[in-house]
Amino acid sequence: MTFSYDPGFAEMLRDIVKLTPEERNYQYQVWKDAVDAAVPDFYEGFPKLLERFKDAGGIITVVSHSECDHILKHYEQKCNVSPDLIFGWEEEAERRKPSPYPVREILRTFALKENEALMVDDLKPGIVMAKSCCVPCAAAGWAHQIPVIQQYMKAHADFYFPAVKDLADFVFV
Repeated sequence: MTFSYDPGFAEMLRDIVKLTPEERNYQYQVWKDAVDAAVPDFYEGFPKLLERFKDAGGIITVVSHSECDHILKHYEQKCNVSPDLIFGWEEEAERRKPSPYPVREILRTFALKENEALMVDDLKPGIVMAKSCCVPCAAAGWAHQIPVIQQYMKAHADFYFPAVKDLADFVFV
C-alpha cells in the first residue's frame, strides 16, 4: 500500500516519516518550486471535455491541494477554459479538501442543489468531501492504475469512469 494514499501525503510526512514542521515547510517549498517550473499536461481529452461542458452552460470549479495561482496557470496554458471558482491550498486547513466547506460554498455560490452537481476526483479526499455533502461523486479512474486506489474508488464513488471518454459520455447523454 502506498502511504501517500493512505493515510495521505501530509499525514505520511508528519506521522510516518516524522518530518518536523520546518522540514515539512522546506518540502512544501521544493514542491512549489517544481510546480512553478513545469506545467503538466491534462489527461488526453479532458480539456475538450471541459470546453464542451462550459460551452453548454456548465460551471467548473476546482478543489485542490495545489495553490490557486498554479491551477489558473495550468488552465490558462493547457485549456481553453478557466474555472469559475477555485479552492486551493491557501485555504485554512479546516477548509481544505476533504472538508465539506468547499462543496458547501460551491453549492451556495451557484445556488445549486446537491443533485445538480457532480464532483469528479481521482483520490479518496474528493470522494469523502462529496459524500459528506450528499453530492454525487465520480471517480476519475483514468488517473491511477494502483489497485488499492482503484478498489477504493470503485467501492465508494457513485460512478467510476475508466477513461475521460466515459465521463464525457455520461455528462453529455
